[in-house]
Amino acid sequence: MSRLSLSTSWNARRVATGAEVVDSILGLGITSLELSYNLEPEMARDTLTRIRETGASIVSLHHPCPMPQGFPKDQASGEIYNPASLDGEERAMAIKSLLKTLEFAIETETAVVVFHAGNIPDTREAEKEMTELFKKSDEAWLRIRDDLLRERQARAPGHLDALLRVLDGVVPDYERARISLAIENRYYITDIPNLEETGMLFDRYPPLSYWHDTGHGRARACWGLEGEYDALEEFRGRLAGYHLHDAEGARDHRAPGKGDVDFAEVFRIGGTEARALVLEPGRLVEEEDLKKGISLLENVLDWNYKEA
Repeated sequence: MSRLSLSTSWNARRVATGAEVVDSILGLGITSLELSYNLEPEMARDTLTRIRETGASIVSLHHPCPMPQGFPKDQASGEIYNPASLDGEERAMAIKSLLKTLEFAIETETAVVVFHAGNIPDTREAEKEMTELFKKSDEAWLRIRDDLLRERQARAPGHLDALLRVLDGVVPDYERARISLAIENRYYITDIPNLEETGMLFDRYPPLSYWHDTGHGRARACWGLEGEYDALEEFRGRLAGYHLHDAEGARDHRAPGKGDVDFAEVFRIGGTEARALVLEPGRLVEEEDLKKGISLLENVLDWNYKEA
């Protein structure tokens, strides 16, 4: 039996029913799932029914799960409601959504909820332009990066304070339910929190845990924001699990083996014991490439186990 789990971010938009979501993952030899934010309420229910029928398991939920009502699937996002918004109504919706995911975690007996902690609005176009220039090896990306870093420095304190209000409203509920709310390291410069802010959040909220995304760590290192493993080294004592996918430079969510991520080093630093090992390939990753990636990671895990 595989030690790996697979996120429904890979296949929820490739199939029509929750049963197909589960069956296509089981067909890869994986019996544990992360239910992600791209499951509409009906599909989430169907997925849960099929999980129970087959004896599969759920290792984690990725907030918001299920998706909030009223959003089309192509708008699925971990930040449908921005927890770091300066708008009080949006923060209230973020709190409501986090508590709704907590209810689903309790119902499904899932121990971890993965959480995107927000962003500084009105910066995404510049972030995407920078990313495209970086991929083309156009040094103009450096000017945009520096502009974004200056903007972040000016605006982040207000958005971080807004995030604290949301966390004040949900962390006690998660703690009472004994369900871990795990903050994921993020991709963009203007995402919240950065490395320093993550440490502050852990100091303020001891129940929070850390979720390490391998592709995000790789991309942020390429942009010179921090070392690829800095967050993992700093917060491994709070590590609940991983999103495992490869990255070729800043092009992430690739199948393992299709990029530059050194998974052996990731596991050496962060460990694998009592960690959720969740594959999170993009929805365009082909099944054959994913099968090869699963085999690669299983071999890395075997090698790490023997070395230990």
